[in-house]
Amino acid sequence: MNRQQLFLEIEKLQQRLTAQAADLKHYKVKRGSFDRQLFTTRSSAPQDYLQEISQHLTQFRDEKDVARAGWLAEKLVNQITALQRQFASQPAVVRAVPAVVPDAIAQHEEFARRLQAMLDQREAQLAQADTLLQQQTLKRELEALEQRLKRCMQALNQLKADLPAR
Repeated sequence: MNRQQLFLEIEKLQQRLTAQAADLKHYKVKRGSFDRQLFTTRSSAPQDYLQEISQHLTQFRDEKDVARAGWLAEKLVNQITALQRQFASQPAVVRAVPAVVPDAIAQHEEFARRLQAMLDQREAQLAQADTLLQQQTLKRELEALEQRLKRCMQALNQLKADLPAR
């Protein structure tokens, strides 16, 4: 995988993470959640961590030194993975699901969140995959997860569409 492809993959992961953070409007990062070498930010706002990732992504894109670019890529993947895990560990209640939403909708939203977390994890693994066999295996897994997420979202949308009719 060349550097431009790696940049695009990491950028895609960052965009998904930003979208995931938007779902967690009232979420606060607990102090000491991350190692100081992973994030320099000590804020409780997820946006500050996303901004640090964005800064590192810009540095990675502009970096001329191959060794430093490799280090930045690894740091970015580690930061994104850590923040994804932090977000995924939050209960569905934090996502501000209204109390009037039936259990089936809340359950499908939870499934979709978990599938998205799995997708993000596999994409991070794909960005670091060394062999063609690993890449092919991860791509097949990604395709299967994307199909599952698509079906889950279709079912969720159908449940939401049926809600007023009940």
